[in-house]
Amino acid sequence: MSFDRVLIWLPPIICFASIWGLLSLFVWSAWQALRQGTVHLKRLHAIPCDRCVYFTGDFRLKCTVRPVEAMTEDALGCRDFEPISKPIPQRDPQKSCGTCSKCNCSISKAKPTCATASKASRL
Repeated sequence: MSFDRVLIWLPPIICFASIWGLLSLFVWSAWQALRQGTVHLKRLHAIPCDRCVYFTGDFRLKCTVRPVEAMTEDALGCRDFEPISKPIPQRDPQKSCGTCSKCNCSISKAKPTCATASKASRL
């Protein structure tokens, strides 16, 4: 093989290898960025401020006890964290007629006198 033939094939081979090298570097970089972003996002979702009694929800004063650390990574080990107690669920008066079991009321099914039962009998 002569030196002229090597010079003809050398640039395409170098370009092909360079393109694949750059492409693989881009894919690897994108994968690393996604992995780091996922780790960072999981860490941010562990911030307990929105589940705390002292959290106000106002952007001007997020926390009444530690306003500077609120909603930041510094709040991960907050000593003043007090979880919000779950409120007692209230029945919605609009969804309940108060007279039959279809509406989760107290009167038995035997006596359908509520608005829901009368609607069902009309259909």
